[in-house]
Amino acid sequence: MISANLFVLIALILLALIFIIGLIFSKKDKKKKIDYHNFFIIGIVWLGAGIAIGISTGNYGLFAIGLIFTIMGLAHKKEWKQNIADREKRLKNMSKKDKKRLMIIKGVLVGLVLLGLVAFLIIYLMNQ
Repeated sequence: MISANLFVLIALILLALIFIIGLIFSKKDKKKKIDYHNFFIIGIVWLGAGIAIGISTGNYGLFAIGLIFTIMGLAHKKEWKQNIADREKRLKNMSKKDKKRLMIIKGVLVGLVLLGLVAFLIIYLMNQ
């Protein structure tokens, strides 16, 4: 039986690996503009998740972080149009190799989310 502490440790190790991979593939030569549209989207997602987690555990930390991201995104709403245009231009000018790498990264992230949900359900059902 996998304990919750072991699951959290595995999740932290995976997050650290994702962070390290992101640092390796990031380009340090260009200064990137902040994408406030993505801040807003992340904030909305974390608000919803934070409410659900807060109700079940009493910890509303993710809700608070989501609220901060949402407010930051809304405060810079006038920059959203440029953020979206920049993102579309960047994707259009991407090489086939970079597009393939991006799809692999997205697939791994989706797989990790699904794996996390399955692990959560298994641990939840074992503790019932």
